Amino acid sequence: MKSMNEEIPSEASYIPTLNGDLLSYVNLLRFIRDFGATFHVGDFQFIEFGVLNGTSIINSIRQLRGPLKSVVGFDTFCGIPELTIQDADPEKLSPTFYQGNFHGLEKVQVQNLILKATRFPINQLNLVEGDFRNSLDNFKINNSLFPLIFHLDCDIFSSSLKALQFVADNAQNGSWLLCDDYWMFRGHPKMGQQKAIELVFKDHPRVFLTPYSNYNGYSRAFIINLK
Repeated sequence: MKSMNEEIPSEASYIPTLNGDLLSYVNLLRFIRDFGATFHVGDFQFIEFGVLNGTSIINSIRQLRGPLKSVVGFDTFCGIPELTIQDADPEKLSPTFYQGNFHGLEKVQVQNLILKATRFPINQLNLVEGDFRNSLDNFKINNSLFPLIFHLDCDIFSSSLKALQFVADNAQNGSWLLCDDYWMFRGHPKMGQQKAIELVFKDHPRVFLTPYSNYNGYSRAFIINLK
């Protein structure tokens, strides 16, 4: 029992929300694997937009091991790219999103870290370096693998918009979209990932989104289906 004289923390901690008070990313991945087994779907393909140091990919490989046959990660590997005018507008609401921030390890270091931590086959891991506002234009995914899991962790509006256009063009019935930064910018629906989702999916001719759940405090999961 704490002493009556023991100092009480002056600030609340958000750590419990990252460790399971809300649905965690890891537990969500476990459910997605079981969800797939229940509906007799085939092998998984995990595609991430915003790799940083590979933590999300490592967790995904560990939780989806077996059904997971392909991992693709897009990243500049030199931090947030140049901001557009629309990216810069809400900077006061999220001042950490500026050009060059979140500069992690180099691509080869991230690849080696992922392979060492997971022993995932190197021929099934593809890290694509560059600003994916450009690198996605000519990238073709393996359409024989189902379902697709898309992890959107690219922070800013313009990058999210490009990634989501790629998602909408390639998603299959029952694909998952995991938006890491959905509730950033103080939850403003006309900024960041929320704004990009609205623009891409509101009247898309091919696919639509169904909200599934929030997770990790700042994040939201959706299931994608064909119209």
